[in-house]
Amino acid sequence: MMGVLGWLLAAALGSSVQGHDDALSHPHPHFGSVYHVRGVISLPYAEIEEPFEAWYNLTGNKSRIQYYGGQVITYQLAGVKPYGMRYKITPETTEKEVNVRKCFQLPGSKEDVVKAQSVFPSLDGFKFLREEYYQGQYCAVWQNVTRWEQKKNVYTLWVTNSSCGVAPVHYEMRGYNSLLGSHYDKYEISYTEFDNSFPPSVFDIPVNETKKCGLLPGSVAEHRVLANPMEDLVGRHRPWAHEVFHHYRRRFGRHYGSARELEHRQRIFVHNMRFVHSKNRAALSYSLALNHLADRTPQEMAAMRGRRRSGDPNHGQSFSMQLYTGLILPESLDWRLYGAVTPVKDQAVCGSCWSFATTGAMEGALFLKVGAGIQRFGVARGFLSLSLQRVPPQTGVLTPLSQQVLIDCSWGFGNYACDGGEEWRAYEWIKKHGGIASTESYGPYLGQVRVLGVRTPHPPIQDMGYRERLLQICCHLFVGGWLLPLVWLFFARVCWIPTLDHDVTPVSPSQNGYCHYNQSELVAPLTGYVTVEPGNAEALKAALFKHGPVAVNIDASHKSFTFYANGVYEEPHCGEGGAEPSGDDGNEDGWRWGRWGSVDRWQWDGWRWAWGCLFFCFPPRE
Repeated sequence: MMGVLGWLLAAALGSSVQGHDDALSHPHPHFGSVYHVRGVISLPYAEIEEPFEAWYNLTGNKSRIQYYGGQVITYQLAGVKPYGMRYKITPETTEKEVNVRKCFQLPGSKEDVVKAQSVFPSLDGFKFLREEYYQGQYCAVWQNVTRWEQKKNVYTLWVTNSSCGVAPVHYEMRGYNSLLGSHYDKYEISYTEFDNSFPPSVFDIPVNETKKCGLLPGSVAEHRVLANPMEDLVGRHRPWAHEVFHHYRRRFGRHYGSARELEHRQRIFVHNMRFVHSKNRAALSYSLALNHLADRTPQEMAAMRGRRRSGDPNHGQSFSMQLYTGLILPESLDWRLYGAVTPVKDQAVCGSCWSFATTGAMEGALFLKVGAGIQRFGVARGFLSLSLQRVPPQTGVLTPLSQQVLIDCSWGFGNYACDGGEEWRAYEWIKKHGGIASTESYGPYLGQVRVLGVRTPHPPIQDMGYRERLLQICCHLFVGGWLLPLVWLFFARVCWIPTLDHDVTPVSPSQNGYCHYNQSELVAPLTGYVTVEPGNAEALKAALFKHGPVAVNIDASHKSFTFYANGVYEEPHCGEGGAEPSGDDGNEDGWRWGRWGSVDRWQWDGWRWAWGCLFFCFPPRE
């Protein structure tokens, strides 16, 4: 027995000695008080890879970090009295100017003194783990495991030896949440081109850029993330992103039913926030913003999309450009200015975009038909023919048509109400039944939202006019009917319906109603519809010019579209999502084109007054 105990004691002592030897042979890495480094931030859950470059001077207590090759530059200068200053220099694109460099500032305070920002984590609490080859380099691996409430965060750093001494190779954070039973976070930073010298002039800020520095947009907590995004990645304190989430909850009235749901939504929000901020640092032709969808998963977004692509051929005629030979098109056209477009509507939690596309195009066609006696008018996928019989008595007055009648009554033609449909099937129903009911005749739209677990009807769309119209006027004045020409996004797949500004527990799309079209007056008998060839911009222009607003299928499957705020939206992966035959396509009502710079741009109705600027701008055919 004593022999066994002696062996165990010897083994324990040996292990202790080995651990002591490892600690002596691997002192904590120190990267110097002055360094310059390049790298790439990888955010897998946010689908982001963002290059950066950093200059750090601990002695002077100042740092500079720039992103996407210097598109956005941040400075942390502790020497500015009294408590230091954070600067952010970024290109800003509005509807009047493109990529004009702007300066924003965020001063420190007594409670929040500005310090130089490192791109490496503090190594307090890190322990030597092992030696291994990583990315072709022989590295020492250091790790810190931190537990905070139900979270377990594992921080791992790989370092190697170089001519400068110790050099960073890779940093990784993995977060596990026992409450959710899954990993809630992961991000990585790969380091390259590390050295310990650079000219002091890198901290010189152009005076002309700082003279007119403004305040950062958003909440106070979001200011910190915008002014110094690296802090949220390499710091091990409670992230500022969590404070931004709490502000988001207050702003949109989010109240979750359990601690698990709260953690789940916070995780989603943080990833979406990182995506939005990173994309905005890339100086794209458009900007993103956190909106009421920021705590929704991609799966929930997909469930809200309403166009069901069946693959069945529609029965519309083909559009022939030969009929428009010699047609001279204007440089710009905006049907809003002629009163042919109804305000942007909210589909709520109902996959009914196909019905809004149908009625939007028919409303414009009916307006033009009655007012001018033209023979054919615009409709989704092309345009349609309307009979002059049973039209509203108000000549030239825009008549809101009922989406609800199509939701309730066109099942027999292959539509599935709030679970999706296709606009051409709605046309077939309208053709057979001799017209479509107006909203006034049939009754209000019944899209629903669940508020704090209680189902309540969505406000009738006609009752949302005041605020909607006010915002539309503001956007129109800001953007300008003559200032914002638009771009066509060709094909489509996907449309979703944003939820209201309430706490929303995901529910299946609703609400379908009982069909009662035979108790309503039907107007605008439809005699036919025409399909415009996808991708043919000139054909679309001709259809718009001669026949009024058209309904357009758009690719809204990308996260960049979810958080679109303003500008010319251009998604390089547009149309790459495939064309599966369920719930992935959508429509909007196109009504305008024009010029901005050297490209054509197209514009059409959005879903909701609170999202973007009441319309979407899409890329040219390239």
